[in-house]
Amino acid sequence: MDISCEKRIYSNISNTHHHNYAQLLLPLTGTLNITTKNNELELDNDHFFFLPSNVSHTFYSKERNEFLVLDIPSLLVPSNKKLGIELHQLMDERWKAIRYLILNEISCKTYHSEYGLNNLINYVCHSLLEGINPVSIQYIHENYNKKITIDRLASLENFNVSYYYS
Repeated sequence: MDISCEKRIYSNISNTHHHNYAQLLLPLTGTLNITTKNNELELDNDHFFFLPSNVSHTFYSKERNEFLVLDIPSLLVPSNKKLGIELHQLMDERWKAIRYLILNEISCKTYHSEYGLNNLINYVCHSLLEGINPVSIQYIHENYNKKITIDRLASLENFNVSYYYS
């Protein structure tokens, strides 16, 4: 399975299911009600939600909405105790910057944008969900409205570019 990244609109019809991939739900507008075994929440513009693979969940929306949804194959999600649980977190400036970068990547329908999206998702999974690396995150925060490359992020952290591809 490839990474799927798209804007989605949810209806007021309750839907319960699970899937063999993880999901990252980033709000664009409106709210989404999500219920799992461990959470019952209304996802709004101030929060995002990470749903691990094989977690049964119910969702619906009472209002007009739009979410950026990333379906992430399980093999791309690092085996980490933190990533085996649901994460409902504040949509702070760094996550707004990440959302902006992802939206830019999906707005371009080229091989390079698909390659950039894969690299960005790997970066999100390995760096943001496992442990924040402040130098590159600060750079993203300060330069979210400019073109940011994986090469630049790697150089800031003194990493080999391949770190972001694994």
